[in-house]
Amino acid sequence: MPRVVALTFALIILLLDATLLQAEVAGESWAETMRNVREPIARADYATAIFRLEAAYAQTEKEATLFKTRSTTETPNQQAEWLSVFQTRAIIPLLLMGKLEIKRQLPLKALERAKRAEKVALESFGDQSGYLVEILSTTAQAYMLQKQLVQAEETFRRALAIAKKVRGAQDLEVAEILTHLARIYYQTNRADIAQPVVERAVSIYESRKDSEIAATALGQIKQEFVAGFPELASDR
Repeated sequence: MPRVVALTFALIILLLDATLLQAEVAGESWAETMRNVREPIARADYATAIFRLEAAYAQTEKEATLFKTRSTTETPNQQAEWLSVFQTRAIIPLLLMGKLEIKRQLPLKALERAKRAEKVALESFGDQSGYLVEILSTTAQAYMLQKQLVQAEETFRRALAIAKKVRGAQDLEVAEILTHLARIYYQTNRADIAQPVVERAVSIYESRKDSEIAATALGQIKQEFVAGFPELASDR
């Protein structure tokens, strides 16, 4: 299995950092738990990070249950807003745990986390949300680890369609999904299909070379596919 593009790990950190910006809305206690996740992730102590994410998820489940059962003077709109906050707080730990299980090469655990996150995301935000892009990409990567390439391809295609719609065709997540699809095509003897997909991913990364993440991913994708597509070695 080729190594996963470094963008995947960088997106874990970016997602976590974006989460912490919501501290005032999400609740300081929950945010503090999430802050404590960053350090073990940075030193690749994924077991500790997952343990802390489990704590954040359990805390959210408990608070959401209490919120639903208590009497309140809040308006229906306010109640809906708070339920949305709880749903987001449930999705993010599950999604991060799924991505970290991929890093640990534990696809069954990754699938379990991702499927739970997908259920919440679909119920809360519908089938065209940015969260769903991340979740489906994680699910597809788990399938790849299991050598279930048909399921992986179908899931990446679903993630790609949503990503293009909600984030735009030039988004870095689109490039990463394209890279994964190119791997599948190449591994299943469809180099003719893989080549334009790789070239499209390279084009996106080159358009974003001011980003350190994109520059790193660009170097990796060229290194990975240059044997099959020598023209990637040339600078554009």
